[in-house]
Amino acid sequence: MQPQIDIDLLASPYCFLDRGAEFNIWLKFRLHYRGPITLVTTGSIFDPAATLIKSRIEIIDAKTGERVKFPEVQILAVEEKSRSAEGPALILEPEGESYCFWSTNIPGDRWREHPFDISGLVPDREYTVRYRDHGITRWFVGSQPAQQETRSEVQTQSAPLTVNLLGEKAPSFTTRQKLPPPPPVSTTMTTSTPICSLSGSPPFTIYLDWKLHSDRAISALLTRENGHNIGLDIRDPERNGRRIGPPADGMYGDVDESPPDEEELLRFQKNGDIFPQSYTLAVEPKRNGLVNADTWNLRSGKTYALTLRKSKWRWRYEDELADGELQDPARVVEILRQEPRVEWKPECRLEFRAD
Repeated sequence: MQPQIDIDLLASPYCFLDRGAEFNIWLKFRLHYRGPITLVTTGSIFDPAATLIKSRIEIIDAKTGERVKFPEVQILAVEEKSRSAEGPALILEPEGESYCFWSTNIPGDRWREHPFDISGLVPDREYTVRYRDHGITRWFVGSQPAQQETRSEVQTQSAPLTVNLLGEKAPSFTTRQKLPPPPPVSTTMTTSTPICSLSGSPPFTIYLDWKLHSDRAISALLTRENGHNIGLDIRDPERNGRRIGPPADGMYGDVDESPPDEEELLRFQKNGDIFPQSYTLAVEPKRNGLVNADTWNLRSGKTYALTLRKSKWRWRYEDELADGELQDPARVVEILRQEPRVEWKPECRLEFRAD
């Protein structure tokens, strides 16, 4: 049996040319073999400093069909830096996952990571990330230290190495000049009572009001993070603001895994429009006792703080959409899902007392 390597080629959906958000292209690879093997990576797909200039992975402009070129001098300089620090060999363990990254937001001095140069990209274009070949010409069985790969006693293999690209479709990404701003909304948090009864009587309900501050109507998809109600955190000021609840509802289906994110369509038609949300703290365990109560860590007589996690919205001004599209909520959702997700931290904090 010859070694076999499976590769996943992945990319972030958006690349912002102002570097307002991190953009990544990465390889995830797994070895199928009876033991470890060592690859001599120089100039191959596993040499991140050389992969793009040698077109092991190609970035193709979907509009022109042209391949994006990358500056060779810069990449080779980092390639030499990586080689002197770690050596030109990569040891793969069977069934274990390994990665190579190209990113707009890394220093470029870590092994198998390299800065992604965006100078050759054009705003508002779609690009396809395409695997061409792996470029591995030398490999051997075992986990010899990298510095030994040039010694005469190391027998390199002449048999071809099988590399399989997983996935039916090549990943693609869209460029934008800059990260969109957060939507023109404010957030207000109130509670049904200033005291949270640990018995649940009366119920302790938190209300959120999202208020539009614009004369232009907007449509938005609000993403609710999986298992985290409406994005609330309970924090303990006496423990440096440590988060102590509510517990993430990680039980989904019949197995212990995270449920999918939920998206909710919001339509703000005029300045001052409010979209309300609410959540009542559970005082009893959830999911047949598998998930603790929201008030599990609260103690009578103590003061706690409510804060919000980062909000995640995809949004557009409605005057940028056609009239026919506005009449069809499903079409609005489809359009918004093509927009980049904007994250920001609402400035909300409210104290309450447990009793």
